[in-house]
Amino acid sequence: PLLVRSVHSPARRALVGPGVMPARLLIMSGVGLTLLYILWPLLANWLRIGAGGWRWRRRVRRAPPGLVNYGNSCYANCLLQALSSCDAFCADLASRVAWAADVEADNPSATAGLSLSVQLNRLLAGLRGEGRGEGDGDGEARQDSGEVDALELLNALRDREWDRTAGQQDAHELLATLLQAVNEELLQAERLRRQPSLTTASGGGPDCVTPEVIEVNHQPGPSSAIVSLRSPPEQRSWVRCGLTQTRVKCLDCGVCSPARLEVQHCVSLCLPTRGDVLLSNGSGPVPLQQLLLRAFRVELIRRARCDRCCQPDDDRTVTLSKTTRLARAPATLVLHLQRAAWSAAHGCPVKSGASVAYPLLLDLRQLMPASPLPSPVDTESPSSGDVDDFTSIVESHRQSIPLANKLYRLVAVIVHYGDDTSEGHYLAYRWHRPTRRWWCISDDSVLPVSESAVLALHDVYMLFYEQLVPSI
Repeated sequence: PLLVRSVHSPARRALVGPGVMPARLLIMSGVGLTLLYILWPLLANWLRIGAGGWRWRRRVRRAPPGLVNYGNSCYANCLLQALSSCDAFCADLASRVAWAADVEADNPSATAGLSLSVQLNRLLAGLRGEGRGEGDGDGEARQDSGEVDALELLNALRDREWDRTAGQQDAHELLATLLQAVNEELLQAERLRRQPSLTTASGGGPDCVTPEVIEVNHQPGPSSAIVSLRSPPEQRSWVRCGLTQTRVKCLDCGVCSPARLEVQHCVSLCLPTRGDVLLSNGSGPVPLQQLLLRAFRVELIRRARCDRCCQPDDDRTVTLSKTTRLARAPATLVLHLQRAAWSAAHGCPVKSGASVAYPLLLDLRQLMPASPLPSPVDTESPSSGDVDDFTSIVESHRQSIPLANKLYRLVAVIVHYGDDTSEGHYLAYRWHRPTRRWWCISDDSVLPVSESAVLALHDVYMLFYEQLVPSI
């Protein structure tokens, strides 16, 4: 019995022989590998629903999908990826498309033509992962192995005479085209719902605008106030966009022109050039806040004529002040950095390589002072002192404004790589809420990226910020 039980005893080794044990181990290893090969699908399926395996599997499957590049559609792919990270924008679009579809269903004899709006809403929902299952199926729910197709949306744009030529491969131009086209389709649905007039204020859905300017009547003097509005600003666009208020004032007599409220879906910012005051302190990145302050500062218009001060038969000129401020904060703030600058040496537009430092959290209270804007800044001969004084004055006013509805979080970045403005490649960096992380997306290539890497990007072309506390 001792010889049978003990494998390591000398008697046992003598009975089995010196080469029997390695041969048995080799056979057992082969049998084990064969069983592992046969049972691997079942084992993998078990690991998929296990604690660690399920979490890893679900995380990969919930990664944002890529978009197929149809030759020159990287600019469109990046814009769609960025818009899909804007929750308020997607929610507004989905609600308005559903409302317009109901209006179209109630009027079977007419059609609103919602092809582009429906395609955009469906595509953004797919990029956000809405309508995709989290179960074990191997169909459309597996975002780690498939892409979302934007061909139907591009064809709908082509039907609207959007020519995808080399001169129009621009994400900023495409954004304006998309918003205008969707607005036209929703306006047609509004015409179906409210006939024969569009000016009735009663009834169901929201108003959609075609005019981009709303005039507000002001009376001159220190106690000027708004007298009337053509229609509520909240009903002038299908998306909760921002409003900028522009007013021109004569510095001699104090008369003010009617204020103009312009719907702003995107704010374009001019980048500094060589010798600019913003680059006087060094060649480092220019803070985004300084670019915003410059865009919304008070300008002086010299050698102008005032209808009240200047007579038709004299040559007298006056100085006017042009005040532009953010009258209403948007739910989604889109910033466009104008990198195309005219070069006299080359005789054509060239790309600006200025670097911009942008924060993860952006405070817009600097652009919405509680009291009237400070004294004008002369834009013809700017100096560092003027910018510093303007910044310090606005800073004293912003402390009295509540923080709510003025704080924004970065959700997407579009970067353009290339030395020429008419060619190159677009990349999108977007915040994906389901995975709670940043992703670098180049067409159908999707890779995770750190937050610090996103904030250190160069050649940034567009920034997308989301309001933390949406306005009610």
